[in-house]
Amino acid sequence: MIEQVKGFSYSVSSLLGASSLLPVITEGDMHKESSEEQGNLKEKNKKSWWRFSLASPKIRDTVSACPAKGLYYCVIYLSPGDYHLIHSPADWNVLVRRHFSGHLFPVNERAARTIRNLYVQNERVVLEGLWEGGFMAIAAIGATNIGSIKLFIEPELQTNQRRQKILNSEPPDERVYEHEGVGKTLKKGAEVAAFNLGSTVVLVFQAPTLKMLQNRDSSSEFRFSIRRGDRVRVGEALGRWHDFTRPFMSPGTYPLQMEGKGLGPFPFSVRRQKSGLRIRTGNFNRASDLARLAAKQGREIAFTKCARTLKNQSARHNIYPKDSVGIVAKLSDCIASRGGNILGADIFVPQNKNVFYSRSEFIFDPVKWPRVQMDEDFLRISKMFDATRSVVRVPKLDPKFKIAVIASKQEHCLIDLLHSWQDGRLPVDITRVISNHDRGPDTHVIRFLERNGIPYHYLHTTKENKREEEILDLVQNTDFLVLARYMQILSGKFLQSYGKDIINIHHGLLPSFKGGNPSKQAFDAGVKLIGATSHFVTEELDAGPIIEQMVERVSHRDNIQSFVRKSENLEKQCLAKAIKSYCELRVLPYEENKTVVF
Repeated sequence: MIEQVKGFSYSVSSLLGASSLLPVITEGDMHKESSEEQGNLKEKNKKSWWRFSLASPKIRDTVSACPAKGLYYCVIYLSPGDYHLIHSPADWNVLVRRHFSGHLFPVNERAARTIRNLYVQNERVVLEGLWEGGFMAIAAIGATNIGSIKLFIEPELQTNQRRQKILNSEPPDERVYEHEGVGKTLKKGAEVAAFNLGSTVVLVFQAPTLKMLQNRDSSSEFRFSIRRGDRVRVGEALGRWHDFTRPFMSPGTYPLQMEGKGLGPFPFSVRRQKSGLRIRTGNFNRASDLARLAAKQGREIAFTKCARTLKNQSARHNIYPKDSVGIVAKLSDCIASRGGNILGADIFVPQNKNVFYSRSEFIFDPVKWPRVQMDEDFLRISKMFDATRSVVRVPKLDPKFKIAVIASKQEHCLIDLLHSWQDGRLPVDITRVISNHDRGPDTHVIRFLERNGIPYHYLHTTKENKREEEILDLVQNTDFLVLARYMQILSGKFLQSYGKDIINIHHGLLPSFKGGNPSKQAFDAGVKLIGATSHFVTEELDAGPIIEQMVERVSHRDNIQSFVRKSENLEKQCLAKAIKSYCELRVLPYEENKTVVF
């Protein structure tokens, strides 16, 4: 049971719904922790404090997959003067959203003491999913004068509809986010939802409890870092747990030397054992870092090979040589001779052109075909056919492309890129954001960048000074640049100095409606299709090779505002698709102003 106030409780299932993903629990629900003396709380900045009530578990989970986990809850009350955003308490995947219609009773202390099942009766939005500790749910409870509950991962969700207020007994509106077992990925600190005014958030989650741990190691038990009635700053830890069986270094893959032999890039994970640090194939930051860490701790390193995690690594290769007999045979023979298996191949040979375009995707075993050897094999084929370009990438072994995003005032494309990067849908590392528009510290973009450690650089530009030298200094270590509605023209000197690809998004269907305000140009022309174009940047304005285009139908019923709204949606999709295609080696140059996109 979750305690509303002393004497008033409600069940977890009534809060989350009958179709909750919560595992079967026996021996009761919850019991409250021995009460703490609240004392006199000092009045502090209410805009940055939350008040909590909490309980620790006394339950046993019968599911064999998580025998050492109990169920915890935390009730968070936000007064009208408090901070009104809900942030993700941990890295987790949201699988299901439920919207319960209901009343909008006040949730203040007086109402909590007089209205039974207050949080169950009120309108609420519930998110359920999984984190590393097991099950997790966040329930955002509506209240009087709240107006609406805004869900950032589903902005189209409408709450507090007049016709729904009396439908408390109706089944909730449910949406399943789960896609290939992933759902919506949220990083710790990410913005989840927001209230118009103060209300209540109930957090329910699984975590290890000492009574259920076989080794009874208290260091592996979850413990709250706060007490009942505390006011806690945004970003302050609610609790902690330490599981020393988990990998403790960040992911990555690097070459490894063992017994004097170079094995090429080798993925590892590290686990603590009594005998020392044991490395298994998986994800690991650097072998050298591990060696230094082990030496400091006076531990030995034991190497074991786990082929299961190494096999069937996916790789991509493209090549752009002169057309010649035997190119396909050489490529397929190279892959097959190393034990690889081709999953797909695309070939394009233009008519009356002595060029050959190819992109292959295959799987291989890094033990049998080390990454360094793979580069040498494809380089030999490239030289054999005098290729202009030959690139191979292994997504899970190679570092991601490093990019910088440059934007102006309009930020719909920038925000979409940031969230796509956060969700893992964009296979890049955003190293920094550069803008000629000064954004305040409380804006969504700045808060997001600060939480994720991405630098933001404001460079004021004028007609006389485009600040290109400063931009070059900031982007010198990037693999390519992305212009997310950057409303400045980059000079030929800048393009030559940078010397790498730059991808731009144009809010129009090129080659028509170049330059500024293409939506008005299209509206005035009475077009029936509008679009967005992502292209490489060249010295000529909006004339670079096109990577991706998307269109949407319009009619005489549309106005300028609807043109702009539809165009912005197309721009976000088009730019993200172009970046993804580029990173997947699908884009090859064709003649001077064209591309081949497989």
